[in-house]
Amino acid sequence: QKLLEDAILNVEEWLINKVASKFARAENNAFIVGDGVGMPRGIIAYPTATTDDATRNWGVLQYVPTGVAGGFAATNPADVLHTLSNKLKVGYHPEATWIMPRGVADTIRKFKENTTNAYIWQPGLQEGRPATLLGFPVVLGEDMPTLASGSLSVAFGNFREGYTIVDRTGLSVLRDPYTGAPFIKFRCIKRTGGDVVNFEAIKLLSFSVS
Repeated sequence: QKLLEDAILNVEEWLINKVASKFARAENNAFIVGDGVGMPRGIIAYPTATTDDATRNWGVLQYVPTGVAGGFAATNPADVLHTLSNKLKVGYHPEATWIMPRGVADTIRKFKENTTNAYIWQPGLQEGRPATLLGFPVVLGEDMPTLASGSLSVAFGNFREGYTIVDRTGLSVLRDPYTGAPFIKFRCIKRTGGDVVNFEAIKLLSFSVS
C-alpha cells in the first residue's frame, strides 16, 4: 500500500501493463499450439491428412510432406513450398500469409530458383513492408514448432478467413486491498478464445517422409 501511495512511478499501471504483455504472449502461443482446454485451440492442434479439400473430412487440416524427416529435400527443396501454396484455393490467395519460426525462415531464405539463381525469399526493404515468399507475406511466429521430424513448422493460408478469435476487449482488473492486508492484490482476467472455422483456408507443411 505504501509503495502504491509513495512511488513516483505509477506502480499499478506498470504492473497491469506487464500482465497484459504476459497475457498477449500466452495468447499467441495458444493460437498456434493450444489444446482448447481452458485456452484457445491452436491451428496445429487439429488432425491432419494429405487428402484434398473435396474428400477430406471437416475438422481435418491438409498437410504437404517435405519428403524428408526433419528437413527439406536435398534436390529442389523449394518445390514443396510451391506445392503447398498451390493446395490453397485461389479465392484465399489475396490475403494469404506464411507463418514459420525463425529457424525455418533462415533455411528458406537461402533457397534459389534453378534457372535465374534468384532467391525466392524477398526481404521487405521498406518500413512496414514484410518479407515475401513466392509473392506472399511472411510472419515469423516463434510459437510455431521448431524444425524436427514430423513437425508442422510452416503454415500457409488466409488466417483471417480460416481462424476466428473471440476476444473480450481489455483486461478485467480487480484491486483487492483486504485479502492480503497490508498488501494489495490485483486479480487480472482476460477472456479470449480461438478456433479454426474454415479448414480449406489453412495448409500445413510437415517435415516428414509422407
